[in-house]
Amino acid sequence: KRLAEEVLAELFAEVAELALLDRRAGLERALDLALERVDAEAGSILLVAAGHRVLEFAVVRGPRAEELTALRATVPVGVGIAGFCAQEDVCLAVSEAERDPRFFRAISRAIGYETRSLLCAPIARRGAVLGVLEVLNKRGGAPFDARDLAVVSYLAHQAAEHLARTG
Repeated sequence: KRLAEEVLAELFAEVAELALLDRRAGLERALDLALERVDAEAGSILLVAAGHRVLEFAVVRGPRAEELTALRATVPVGVGIAGFCAQEDVCLAVSEAERDPRFFRAISRAIGYETRSLLCAPIARRGAVLGVLEVLNKRGGAPFDARDLAVVSYLAHQAAEHLARTG
């Protein structure tokens, strides 16, 4: 298993290309890198709606991505694990989602997707949380580890810088 430092060194070169991409393409690339590097089956980037205390799905990947996009669901800041991470500006890895009292089941149920494990990191810049980057269900059933947390946290930071650049 490769060390977090090795993976982050590789990512450093790859995230440089975000500067060449528009707002949406940059967020898509950040999420794709997260899914690839932590070997998760699904994920999303949720952004805080302008002037609101809700998170909106901006980019979605995974087996139920179309259903989730069509649902046009929002998550109130402070609700669910994504909402908790946005409210508290903290990273969180949860190995058994159904056992965590913060887990917001409504969206998983609505699209018929079983969330087993998840890792969520705030997309924040200068003390302001702009959204969250969330990955679901590590392939092979293993829990997300410290290396995965470092990777997703780094990519969430890069997503924040990208949002600042692209307005």
